[in-house]
Amino acid sequence: MKTLGKLIKELDILIGKYMKLTAPRDDMGRIQCFINKTWHYPDNIEVCHFIQRDKMCTRFHPDNLRLGSKTTNRFEEDHIEKFKEMLISDIGLERVENLYNLASDRCTPNRISLNKDIELYEERIKHFRAT
Repeated sequence: MKTLGKLIKELDILIGKYMKLTAPRDDMGRIQCFINKTWHYPDNIEVCHFIQRDKMCTRFHPDNLRLGSKTTNRFEEDHIEKFKEMLISDIGLERVENLYNLASDRCTPNRISLNKDIELYEERIKHFRAT
């Protein structure tokens, strides 16, 4: 039986894989960074979390996840402010505020919901590749 940590990691990987597979690309196969709008090859793109990953209520929430360059996500000091501006522009202030509210809740991951979400993303990836 997989530990909760391994299930969380597996779901993180599957969500990232799905997001990269379905992301729009330019003529050179690059994906646009949500935060600064620069284009990068998939190896330099990762899932960015607006609300920190340690907040389990928002960790896998679609409104909290966007693709961005590794450099922007990890090293640019003001990236969270830019992220917030872009997110408000994309989904609206109300939904961004909802993320803050969800982040303040206490959520405990469980095997049933994690396994269910893992199966969901495995199916989505399989379906996308079949089309």
